[in-house]
Amino acid sequence: MKLPFASNKGISFINALFTSTSAICVTGLTVLDTGKDFTLFGQIIILFLIQIGGLGIMTFSVLFLLFLKDKMPWNAKIAIKTTYSDKYFDLKYLIKSIIAVTAVVETVGALFLFIYFYFNGFSLKKALFTSVFHSVSAFCNAGFSLFSNSLINYQGSWFVNLVIMFLIISGGIGFTVFLDIKRKKLSLHSKIVLTVSGILILLGACAIFFAEYSNALSGYDLNRKIVVSLFQSVTTRTAGFNTIDLNRLKDFSLIVIMMLMFIGASPGSCGGGVKTTTFTVFLLTLVSTARGRDF
Repeated sequence: MKLPFASNKGISFINALFTSTSAICVTGLTVLDTGKDFTLFGQIIILFLIQIGGLGIMTFSVLFLLFLKDKMPWNAKIAIKTTYSDKYFDLKYLIKSIIAVTAVVETVGALFLFIYFYFNGFSLKKALFTSVFHSVSAFCNAGFSLFSNSLINYQGSWFVNLVIMFLIISGGIGFTVFLDIKRKKLSLHSKIVLTVSGILILLGACAIFFAEYSNALSGYDLNRKIVVSLFQSVTTRTAGFNTIDLNRLKDFSLIVIMMLMFIGASPGSCGGGVKTTTFTVFLLTLVSTARGRDF
């Protein structure tokens, strides 16, 4: 990042370090404008770091589970065994599956985005790189964008919003869910992830929609209010993109956003947070304790 041909006007060491760290850790925090302050070479470096970071987090979380498997007490092993198929504990199969899922989803996302950008005035080269960059950034839940205002310019486009949301959700549910869907048999883990993710997305969207209806969303037609609320709920938990100025949101909406960020994504995914499964176990424990039962 510190190379002279990586940025347009030069970059300090601390800014280069921060950008690299943010990219490899897929946080989405930026101190410079990714689209304007970095050259194509610099943007490719950021893209590479995002991809490595996303794959690394997903792979490490799964390998960590594998590492602990033989050191777990028998009851924990039984729980894991009923959650995951034994086939998932084949290291080579896991790595190949993670790479395959990532490649397929990112390619599909980039293709759809390319079609949109190319037929909406972008040159072939710009449409191609912009599509690939945002597809990788969205799937890896990084939140980096080549646009200065993130995706605010596309807040009214259901097409762009749906593609980005698909990528974010795909990168946030974890690859084991994809494998369960492939074998047409959902494990307990996948059922919890899909159910809780769906509930959180809908609750977050409704909270933002009603809280900001006459505030940050005022002046928008109903269609735009819905898509902005839904997108912000999805991106808040795991990614970092935005289609509305967050400074305009009420404190209530910001608290909801913070809660969703705290919960985050699911195990074995590119996203952070305490994870949907952990949150579910916490809630069930509270309910069980309130009823005077052992969980």
